[in-house]
Amino acid sequence: MARSPIDLARCAARSHSREPVSACTGQRRRCACDDSGMRRLAILGLLTACGDDLAAPPTNECAAPRAVAVGPVTCVVDCDGALTCVDNELTPLAPPVRAPITTAVILRGGSGLTDLVAVDAAGVHQIPLAPPFGTGGPTVELVGLPDGIELVAGDSHACARADSGSLWCWGRNDTGQLGPSVDELRSIIQPRLVVELDAPAAAIAAGGFATCAITGATTRCWGLLGDPGIAEVPALAGAGAIAVGGSEGTGEACALAAGVVSCTHVAATGGPFTAIAATATSACAVDAAGAVTCWGTEFDYTDRVEVPATPTAAPRFARLFASGSGATYCGVTLDGAVACWGGTAWRAEPRVIWSPPRRDASGRLCSSQSPG
Repeated sequence: MARSPIDLARCAARSHSREPVSACTGQRRRCACDDSGMRRLAILGLLTACGDDLAAPPTNECAAPRAVAVGPVTCVVDCDGALTCVDNELTPLAPPVRAPITTAVILRGGSGLTDLVAVDAAGVHQIPLAPPFGTGGPTVELVGLPDGIELVAGDSHACARADSGSLWCWGRNDTGQLGPSVDELRSIIQPRLVVELDAPAAAIAAGGFATCAITGATTRCWGLLGDPGIAEVPALAGAGAIAVGGSEGTGEACALAAGVVSCTHVAATGGPFTAIAATATSACAVDAAGAVTCWGTEFDYTDRVEVPATPTAAPRFARLFASGSGATYCGVTLDGAVACWGGTAWRAEPRVIWSPPRRDASGRLCSSQSPG
């Protein structure tokens, strides 16, 4: 049957468009027209009908992961509490724990060894990763922490914030990063209450050898950024969110206040922004549309050169995370996936390491939770 001009125009337009979208993978395919004017699609070598039903967008089982823990190893806590982990080159790794967990952070200890601090129904656990990332030793059960905590981690210490605003910290304390109430300049295994704050902490951040908390309209830091003791940081006043990065001998802290980013060292411009993250030498933020802006540089250990922290061909992000003592950034995209860039061998283009499970138009579950 001869094709009408309308059929021909519709077929040509659709053939050269980016439609349809494969509902499970999100990959865009190109269609071709057969003699009857219908659109066809080749999938796995088979030619099948290519109609508008295939372009239906997927629906997410959950909007975003429960937690993203960035460090020498990066782990995503998915909607069911399971872990997906990758190394610094974004190579998939076996997760260190399989029990459903609610949140987690990566804690890099002495000699570059790495632990996972995870919260589940049974409590809070510090789990050494398997070699070459950790010792693979026994799990340490962290006691005395309340329910419903928020976790943050620096280079070799971690802190927990309760809903009441009280704080506990543990790990190394060689720069006072656990707070002045801990007078030992050494590691402590179990959490200690930080008692010097004059008001409940509304938010907390840690990175490198420093810790910061928002109390009222002020931001107070201790460790490398607050020596001596707990110090108010005027540059971070009025913050609604904070981010801390650092390494041995240097530190960076940034605040997000009314859409404006202010940092202790990096000169941040532009805005308004909605989320921030920081490393020792750079900071990144996203605006209301999800676009990423970064300031500062990172070091590419492969080519031995400094590189801009800003990613290339980046998706739109809703939230950002960073390895406070490393050079890895990750973000939760607007569709709930987790994509990362950076690393010791600098990768400028973000790579998706986890995507939420989704259903296609027919209700078929199509999970894509592994690195792509």
